[in-house]
Amino acid sequence: MDLKAYLDRVGFEGTPRPDLDTLTRLHRGHVENIPYENLDVQFARPCRATPAATFDKIVDAPPPTVPRFESGPCRVAIPEGVQAECGDLVVLADRSQPDGPTIRLAVIRLPATGPNPSPTPVVYLAGGPGQAGNVGLPVFTTAAYPSSRLREHHTLLLLDQRGTGVSEPSLACPEMDAVDAQPDETPSTEETNQRTLAAVRACHSRLLAEGEDLAAYTTAANAADVNDLRLALGVAQLDLYGGSYGTRLALTVLRDYPQAVRSAVLSSVLPPQADLWSGRALAFDAALETMFATCAADPACNIAFPNLRASFSVAAAQLDAEPVTLRARSLVGGQIYPVRIDGEVFARAIYFMLLLPSLVPFTPALIDSAANGEYAAITIPFAFIFGTSEGVSQGMSNSVNCSDEIPFVSEQDVQAVQGQILPELRAETQGAFDFAKAQCALWNVPPSPAIENQPVVSDVPTLILSGQFDPATPPSYGEEAAQTLGRSTVVELVGSSHDPASASPCGVTIVQSFLQDPAATLDTSCADDAPIVFATEIPAEAIAVTNADVPTP
Repeated sequence: MDLKAYLDRVGFEGTPRPDLDTLTRLHRGHVENIPYENLDVQFARPCRATPAATFDKIVDAPPPTVPRFESGPCRVAIPEGVQAECGDLVVLADRSQPDGPTIRLAVIRLPATGPNPSPTPVVYLAGGPGQAGNVGLPVFTTAAYPSSRLREHHTLLLLDQRGTGVSEPSLACPEMDAVDAQPDETPSTEETNQRTLAAVRACHSRLLAEGEDLAAYTTAANAADVNDLRLALGVAQLDLYGGSYGTRLALTVLRDYPQAVRSAVLSSVLPPQADLWSGRALAFDAALETMFATCAADPACNIAFPNLRASFSVAAAQLDAEPVTLRARSLVGGQIYPVRIDGEVFARAIYFMLLLPSLVPFTPALIDSAANGEYAAITIPFAFIFGTSEGVSQGMSNSVNCSDEIPFVSEQDVQAVQGQILPELRAETQGAFDFAKAQCALWNVPPSPAIENQPVVSDVPTLILSGQFDPATPPSYGEEAAQTLGRSTVVELVGSSHDPASASPCGVTIVQSFLQDPAATLDTSCADDAPIVFATEIPAEAIAVTNADVPTP
C-alpha cells in the first residue's frame, strides 16, 4: 500500500509515529475526508474487499465534492410518532476558497403526511438571526399548532443555518447565556450590559482560538447554503418559508438565486433596506399607539382603561423614580431570574408583551396595574423570554448583525427618530442601538457590500404576512418590501402580532392556499375575522406561575 498516498488523502501532515496523537489525527482525517457510502449495494455493483480494491476506492477515488448531502442519525429529539429523515449538508465555509474547509449544516426532512404531495419541498428559514431550523419541529409536527397543517401537502426541510443549532461548527456563546443566570443579584441595566459585553469578548476570543472565521457567517453566505441544499438534494426548485430574520434570508435567496425558488412566504418581513434600529424605535411606537387606539375603540377596554396612554406614562415615571426588583420564573426550565424594573426595563417588558402574540391581549391590563403601583405581573413577559437565549446562536447573530446591519445605521438616524416616538420609549430604543454598536465593536467583522442594504427586486410569487401589533417588523415593512416584488400579495392580519404565518390559524390557511398555487388569486378575507379581544384583568394564576414571590392561588 502506498502509505504516503493514504496520508495525503486524509490530510495528515508531518511524520506519523506510533503514538496516540498520530492515531487521533488519522481517525479524524479519515472521517472528515473519506465519506461513508453504500451506493454499490443500491446499484447492484459487486463489492470487492481485497486490499487493492479498497485502496483504489478510498485513496485513488476523487475527493468528495461540495455541496453534498450525507444522510445520518437525527441529532435532536424527534417527537414520538413523527417520521423524519436527517443528515448534513456539507458546504464550503468560504466560497471564495474552493479548496478551503467545509462546514456541516444539520437538516431534518419531514415528509408530507397526505396523498399527492407537492414535488417542491418547503424550506423553513428560522429567525433571530441565530435560531436553528429545528425549533420548527414542534410547530410543524404538533396538532396544537396551526402550522402543523402545512405538512398535509408539503415536505418540509428544517435547515439549521450555518453556526446555529447542531450544525458544525456552532457559534453559540454560552458565555453570554450565563449572564442572566445570577439568582442572587439584581444588577442595573448598565451593569448587565457591561457583564454581557465581557461575555461577548470572551466568546469572540474563544471562537477565534478555535479557528473560526466569523466573517463567513453572513446572510449572503446563508443564502448560498440554501441554494446548495437544493443542488445537493437534486430538486429543481424550493418553496421558501421565512419568519422574521428568515424573511431577510429568503429575500436574499430571491435576489441571488431566483432560478432556485418557486415561491416565497415572508412572515413578519424584514426588508434589507430597513434600518433595523431606528426602524425598531418607530415600529415599537407605532405598535403601542395602535394598541392605545384599538383599546379606546373597544367599549369594554375603554371602560376598564379609559386613558391607557397616560397610564403608561405614569407607570414608567413611577418606576424611574423608585425601581423595583422582581423575581421572574422562566417558563423554560423554571430557573429564577431577578429583574430590576425601572422605566426603561418597563418599556422593554411592554415591547415583549406586544411581540408575543399570546400576551398582546393582556397588555392594557398590565399597564393599568403598573400605573396603580401593582407590579407583580411585569414578570410575565420576562418569564417567556428568560432561558430562550440558550437556543439561539449569539455568535451567529453577532456576525450577521455586525456585517449586514450595523454598518448601514447612522447615529444621526437613530437620534433623529427619538423626537418622533413616545418619551417613555427613548431610553429603551436608544439603549438597544448603543448596546448593539458596542457588541459589534468587539466582534470586529468587516461590513457587507452595499447591496445588503438595498431593496430586493423579484418577480417570483411572494406572500407577505404582517401582524397588526408587531413592534419589531411592522405592517409598513410589508408594504415597503412589496414595492419591488412584482408578484407579491400583502396581508395584514388584524389582532395578530409577530410571525402571523405560524401563530394565526388564518395565516396558516392563507399560506396553505398560496403554496398550493402561488399564481392563483388568494382569498384573504379571514385576515379581518379575528379582531383582538383585550382582557380586563390578568389571571392570578399567570402571575403566580411567572413571579417567584407570588404564591399559587
